[in-house]
Amino acid sequence: MTLSITHRGEVAEAALPVEALAAQLRLADGWDAVPGQRARLALRLRASAAAVGAQADRAVLRQSVVLEGRAPGGNLLILPLAPVASVTAVAADGRAIPLTDARWRSDGGRTHLALPRALLAGAEVRVEVEAGFADWAAVPAALADAVLTDAEAREVDVDLAGAIAQLVAPFRTRRLGGGA
Repeated sequence: MTLSITHRGEVAEAALPVEALAAQLRLADGWDAVPGQRARLALRLRASAAAVGAQADRAVLRQSVVLEGRAPGGNLLILPLAPVASVTAVAADGRAIPLTDARWRSDGGRTHLALPRALLAGAEVRVEVEAGFADWAAVPAALADAVLTDAEAREVDVDLAGAIAQLVAPFRTRRLGGGA
């Protein structure tokens, strides 16, 4: 069974590449003096980072994320998200699980979380993590281009979905067969 992302926190405005988007849009000098311009570009970037991240099974910029679902049994959980910077809380059937001996590693678009004790199959699981690249400079170039291209498309109301899909394609998790 798989966990699903049920909530993504907001990316801090300081982490958003607002100036890079303004340069890509070729905005005139003094663009940030226009009331609301910076906030509008930040809004577009947040939406674009979320959309590109969802396509690529990644959190593009650091944010808190909540995943929920049913445990497959055992002590290994596969989180459909990478990169994970920290696991902040895990609960099974409403009871917290100590994380002192928990280990995790990202493998492509997924993160493998090994818990200190096994979970019963079918238990309701809630996992809270801090996920995403630490800052814009750490985001892989193709993902960064996809976010900026998507934000530009939202700003000028043009369809660039094909170009964005090509940029994101190498990061997508490939699943074979009927399993998760």
